Amino acid sequence: MQGRRTVLILSQSGEGRTRLRRALSLSNGLEVADTVEPGPQGVASARRLQPDVIIVDSGWGEKADLDFIRSLASAVPTSLIMLVAPDEDMEYVQDALLGGARGFVTRSSAESQLVGAVGRVLQLETTKRLQQAEAGKREVTPGSREGKVVSVLSAKGGVGCTVIAVNLAVALRRETGQPVSLFDSNLRFGNAAVLLNLWPRVTLGDLARYEDDLSTQLVEEVMLTHSSGVRVLLPPLTLEAAEEITPRLVTKILEILKGGYEFVVVDSGAYLDAVALAILDSSFRTVLVTTPEVPALHNLRRMLQVTEDLGYPRDRLVIVGNRFSATWGIKPADIAESLGSPISVTLPSDGRLVTQAANRGIPFVLDAPDSGASRGIYKLAELLMKAGPQTGNEEEPWSHPG
Repeated sequence: MQGRRTVLILSQSGEGRTRLRRALSLSNGLEVADTVEPGPQGVASARRLQPDVIIVDSGWGEKADLDFIRSLASAVPTSLIMLVAPDEDMEYVQDALLGGARGFVTRSSAESQLVGAVGRVLQLETTKRLQQAEAGKREVTPGSREGKVVSVLSAKGGVGCTVIAVNLAVALRRETGQPVSLFDSNLRFGNAAVLLNLWPRVTLGDLARYEDDLSTQLVEEVMLTHSSGVRVLLPPLTLEAAEEITPRLVTKILEILKGGYEFVVVDSGAYLDAVALAILDSSFRTVLVTTPEVPALHNLRRMLQVTEDLGYPRDRLVIVGNRFSATWGIKPADIAESLGSPISVTLPSDGRLVTQAANRGIPFVLDAPDSGASRGIYKLAELLMKAGPQTGNEEEPWSHPG
């Protein structure tokens, strides 16, 4: 970032706006573009100005609502949010930082320390973006590889798609040593962020406006890096933003990810809508998840028929049985006979392990690598790593009528 940086001040208090403007006047590198009240007017002004820095003043007058800070971070993801916080209210500061603020000063220190704090945050952001750009050049060069998209889908909600997708992505990363990405395309109820203990500021929703001008750099900028090395693209933060995601956008994103990652694991959830069909069209393999219960198996049978009717080859489907028990439930052999398709991998029922992993935000393949569930995930990863071309012409993508 070069030259003077623009600043937007959001404050309910006239006194606060005056003091903050005066404090910023001490810097030759910062220029106040506007001072308005928080709320819809503040978000609108931020969208219009796209400032380098937004100062949200909660030190004078009422506290800025935390939902407002989150919506502001989503509306202008490239702007850095600085908080002027009430003295001795660190719980509020922590919540604001988790919601998207990048730094803070207290009311008592604002006039003397604000310029320095803004400068430090800007410098950190510059360094971070340079590092990301260099990492992108090294690891995610467009067209440098032809990655494989593995979609994880179910015919019924609540059977463990997200848990399997998250752990599978981590297992593939560990087993291959190659770049692996995870795309949570469950647009309305995605939970991959929770299972990985990630706190997104920008998401898939921020790419909607760039559908006609999408680039590798833009996609990489909205992805997060998990400690395992898996790069993660998360769904929109609001239902309204989810409505803006189109199959065309998702197809373009998958093509970009395939150029930079050995495997792209997509959590498709339990909805066979237009976006899910676009993902299936791009998939090397589709993992269909079921549990040993009549409703789930009934829906899976219907899903197999639907995918066959739409022209998706059966040999691209990998059926995974989740929450199986040696002492109860329908046996895998009986299910395979009923479906006319084998169950490739079964994962044991281990609610305690899965719940603890979810509550801690640590995938169980990392936390308990010797557990039965982890061994099942690694077996699935091995099958996908060894999978060769399907029967038929591998150059032709999946296609469905219409």
